[in-house]
Amino acid sequence: MTTNLRSMGLGEILDRTFQIYRSRFWLFVCISSVPVFAWELIFFINTNWLQTHTLDHSSGNTGILLWNFVASHVNYYAFFLVALLAMPAVVKVTECSFLGTKCTALSSLGFAVAFSRRCLWIAFLVASVFLVLDSAFRSVVAWIFVDSVSTLGRSFNWAAPILNAFATVAGWALFLWLFARLSFAIPAAVIEDLPSFRSLRRSWILTRDSWQRICLALVALILGLWASTWVLEFSLGRMMYFIGDVLHISDAMRNLYPAAVFVVGTAVYVLLGPIYPIVITLFYYDQRIRREGYDIEMMMKSAGLDAPTALTVKGSPITPAAEEEVQP
Repeated sequence: MTTNLRSMGLGEILDRTFQIYRSRFWLFVCISSVPVFAWELIFFINTNWLQTHTLDHSSGNTGILLWNFVASHVNYYAFFLVALLAMPAVVKVTECSFLGTKCTALSSLGFAVAFSRRCLWIAFLVASVFLVLDSAFRSVVAWIFVDSVSTLGRSFNWAAPILNAFATVAGWALFLWLFARLSFAIPAAVIEDLPSFRSLRRSWILTRDSWQRICLALVALILGLWASTWVLEFSLGRMMYFIGDVLHISDAMRNLYPAAVFVVGTAVYVLLGPIYPIVITLFYYDQRIRREGYDIEMMMKSAGLDAPTALTVKGSPITPAAEEEVQP
């Protein structure tokens, strides 16, 4: 898809996201299905083999409870890491769509395999930052909460829910801000072939004046994913209840409902999973156009001219190499 390079607003970025998604729908579905089914295989092995056979016969209920505690805490992180391994493939396909070049499923997946080690290292660094800041934030909030409650006394117990809600909102705001500032790390690593630390630094520089738009897009995507899942699960539940009531197989429908919800959730994540990497990649290009004149660089290349090595817009160089050249 040939694209005129120019800066875009939030609405245009979201609109172009769905244009790219529709133009290569089956390619994106093929890519996103790999991590989803890999995670479901892990989930299936955990629930149907480890807990039923190995743990049950080795250490009994104690082992099952311990494993459930561990699995419940690492479940979402495991899914995040597995999904992250497919993100380079989606970024590469988005880049090809944005610049009008060709890309196949095999080449994009091979690209993801080549960058898997770097993406895992980036994920480890980001997760470490989140864990440190989250622990520090929780400690400060707990100290303020306990000190405030003890100072106010029992007559002000009504303030406890308010303080708790404020802490929750502040924690989510901190999470979104930090996630937005580091969201360009993988696009920078894939597109500019940067190592892990430099890709994180690159993301921090590029998102300096655009993290608000990225946060709005993230909130919209999270709410859209949650709303889609809830509506589908609610509709599925009502439909199965109606079928069970009419055909007098309510018990069978009740037993089938968890498996049906699992299938629906899988379909939702396979279909909507690529949208976030597409949005982030478009934001990445938009910031390079706004801050570094990337559109001018590409026009000069298409005209057969050499782009200047230190061309800057708003004080930010075009390439990381130029960024190092202008530093004392």
